[in-house]
Amino acid sequence: MILPRRPEETSAARRGARRALFALLLLFGILALAEGVLRIAAFERRIPPFVLFHPVGEKVEASLLARPEIVSEETILWRIRPNQTFGLEDRLTYRVNASGFRGPEPTDPKPPGARRVVAIGESVTFGLGVPEEWSFVSRIPEFLGSSAGTVEIANGGVPGYTSYQGRHLLESTALSWEPDAVLFYFGAGNELRAASLTDRERGSQMPSPLLRRLGGLRILQALGTLLARPPAETRTVRVPLSEFEDDLERMVALARGANALPLLVVPPVSPELGKAFPILRYYQSTLRRVSARSRVPLADAAAVFESHSTPSTLFIDLAHLTIEGHGLLAETIASTLGRAGF
Repeated sequence: MILPRRPEETSAARRGARRALFALLLLFGILALAEGVLRIAAFERRIPPFVLFHPVGEKVEASLLARPEIVSEETILWRIRPNQTFGLEDRLTYRVNASGFRGPEPTDPKPPGARRVVAIGESVTFGLGVPEEWSFVSRIPEFLGSSAGTVEIANGGVPGYTSYQGRHLLESTALSWEPDAVLFYFGAGNELRAASLTDRERGSQMPSPLLRRLGGLRILQALGTLLARPPAETRTVRVPLSEFEDDLERMVALARGANALPLLVVPPVSPELGKAFPILRYYQSTLRRVSARSRVPLADAAAVFESHSTPSTLFIDLAHLTIEGHGLLAETIASTLGRAGF
């Protein structure tokens, strides 16, 4: 038998409930006030500085110092924030479309009779250091010639990207662009950057979409800044060789699964960079090995640039290309596409 509560017990329970509700409302008000103050002060926690957009070597071209705003992204780590223009107004600016990439957005659906080449890569693919129309991606149709018919280009290059990010960009986004050919430009140095975690390990730790939405709250960002641990000691590179090879094979398989022609590019590097980082040769060898084993067309731009009479005219710094360098790269890729029957 359940005995009814006495009046004084019921009254005490109600008072306790009111106090708890008042405490919750007070806490909510304090947090809302703090959130408002932080937003008025334009506080925003930035993505950790393992994302690098900088020139390589001592010869610095001012246009390479531009840094776009970026946003975190599950698995792929981060993307360029869409619809922005960044750079130096008196030198060179970069326009990013509504999807976060340089150049016009691919039309959907693809125009009848048109063929589309999708480029996946890093800062050279993006065209860092040169006007959009002079990047090698934009110039591929020029070197293919009129006999190739109508050829559209979709530039999926993002400064700082590695093969790991390219693989996931292809899976999540680029295959929806209806490519007829996909070229991959990786292994020029981003994979070698020292890191406390590999890109694959970092990707497995990225927060879920729900947590990313909550992460937009400035109060949580401030707490994260206060509680942040010092950077862990570097112990690895962003993409070790074995993972690089796995990424290449997966990208080739994805392209073929979408009935697109895959094409691997062996990135050119300046003689100075090659001497400073001899391990780059192993990444180049991996590209050649995957090409031979999987019977993938290979644009060996590294070999073409090495045989050039004046390689110094092809590089802005140790890794990024001049307009002349972009032209030679576009010609090399277009020639490879032509031999592959594109």
